[in-house]
Amino acid sequence: MDGVIHVQQGGNRVSFNQPSPTGNPYKLCYRFSDEPYKLFQTVRLTVKQVTGVSVLKGEVGANDRAVVDKAKSFVLVGYGVENNDAVRFVPHGKEQNDDCTNSLPLNTAGYNGDLVKVNSNNEMVFRTTFLTPSQLGACSKIEKKSKCSKLCHNKL
Repeated sequence: MDGVIHVQQGGNRVSFNQPSPTGNPYKLCYRFSDEPYKLFQTVRLTVKQVTGVSVLKGEVGANDRAVVDKAKSFVLVGYGVENNDAVRFVPHGKEQNDDCTNSLPLNTAGYNGDLVKVNSNNEMVFRTTFLTPSQLGACSKIEKKSKCSKLCHNKL
C-alpha cells in the first residue's frame, strides 16, 4: 500500500496502528485529483487507544477477576483516556465492535457503561459491579460524544 487513502463513494473507514502523540493530533493532508497535497491545519484527529486495565491500588484481587454484586475499581492504561469516557463489558465470544452497543449489559451501569474519572493520583479509574458471572471482553468508548465503541480482545 502506498500510504494514500483513496476516497470512496459513501466514505472511508480509517484505522491507525498507533495513537497520536499526547497533545499533538494528526493533521489532514488532502490531494484533489492530480493537484499537489494540501495540509489542512484545522482538520485534526486525535487517535486514542486503551492498552490495558489493572486493579486500583488498595483494591483486593486480580486484574482479570471480579465478584458478582461486589464493586471493584480498575485503572485504564492507554493514550488519550479522559474523564467521562465509558467502559462496558460483553460476554466471551463477542468479536465485533457493534457487540459493544448491542449486547445486553453485564454490569450495573447498563448500556451507557461505567464512566471513567481521574483520581487524585492522575489515574483514569472506573468502578464497576457485575450482575452475572462470565468470561468477558472489555469495550471502551473514547470521547463520550461519539457513538463508536471499540471491542478490546483482552479478557477480564
